[in-house]
Amino acid sequence: MALRPDSSYTRALVRGVRDFARPNLPWLFHIVSPSPAAIRAIARWNPHGIIAHTGDRFQERAVMALGKPAVNASNVLMNPRLPWTGVDDGAIGIIAAEHLLERGFERFAFVGFKDARFSIVREDSFRQAVEARGRSASSYLYRVTATDSASDDWPAVEAALARWLGALAKPVGVFACNDSSASNVADVCRQLGLAVPEQVAIIGADDDDLLCEMASPPLSSIPVPARKIGFHAAQLLDRLMAGRALPRSTVLVPPNQPVTRQSTNILAIQDPDVADALRFIREHAVEPIGTREVARAVAMARRTLEKRFRQLLGRSPHDEIRRIRIDRAKSLLDGSSLSMPVVASRCGFLNPQRLAVVFKQATGMTPRSYRDQFRAVRA
Repeated sequence: MALRPDSSYTRALVRGVRDFARPNLPWLFHIVSPSPAAIRAIARWNPHGIIAHTGDRFQERAVMALGKPAVNASNVLMNPRLPWTGVDDGAIGIIAAEHLLERGFERFAFVGFKDARFSIVREDSFRQAVEARGRSASSYLYRVTATDSASDDWPAVEAALARWLGALAKPVGVFACNDSSASNVADVCRQLGLAVPEQVAIIGADDDDLLCEMASPPLSSIPVPARKIGFHAAQLLDRLMAGRALPRSTVLVPPNQPVTRQSTNILAIQDPDVADALRFIREHAVEPIGTREVARAVAMARRTLEKRFRQLLGRSPHDEIRRIRIDRAKSLLDGSSLSMPVVASRCGFLNPQRLAVVFKQATGMTPRSYRDQFRAVRA
């Protein structure tokens, strides 16, 4: 494998490859740097196949020059020449937009890379999601090679980022294409004296827990299921080494729901009554509540609450209760083996049948199908 196992993403990726190979296949592994020189040196081992995490054309060409079956587990390159698998980056952008919209933000911004496909796809879907709600998003883009704070480029990049961020109208919800960029945004906010999340709310992607927890404040992030990606990469490589045809389309793994930390732990709602209603819903959504109980909790007439809710958020209190219940169900279906009756009970549904009806209305899938798509990765 040609990758650097120095991040939570690549270590999880390796675990996914191991998950596929360990039960049935006598695979032996060598892990080397993805540098072209290190990749060329792989030839002396005469490998049967290669899983690479290529970030530039030099690395890609070095892998291809070996003439061995190979799979790329990175989505940095535009028009990659190697078969590849990865996360659904479009879904990540949508999730980030929904996360910030749910908190009542009216202004949005994106920070990412101008030369990385995953960032471009995440930006496009983020922008489309906020525009569908009648909003717009400003963007700040820089090169992948300029993101290292130790690089010669970084002081100029940081100064430009600070000028752009300082000029944005506040409060603003910022989606950074990955946790490293999110951490850079948090650093610049601290230098400018901007309060996070009160003035600038920040959400990243990948959920590198060490990086997110060490940031000040701790960063919200969208987890990328790297272990499942590694499993898929190993599946694809096994097919290639066996001489079988690849799937017609690239296998994209769905991302997980956001991990909310302090950087977005706020409701940017100017209406205090609606903010209180949202807070009540988040705390009690899995209990047997409806719009009537929410209105009673904030001492408002039901019709008044529904009208102000729709004006500010574009949805009703009932929609919000259902959305939170579905998100909770997704988390339990993906991350546990709990029975459907238990999942239904823990998400505020009267029975599994009601869960199935509402879940399919919201996602187009049954709860069992949703769970099976993740089990298929691990099988």
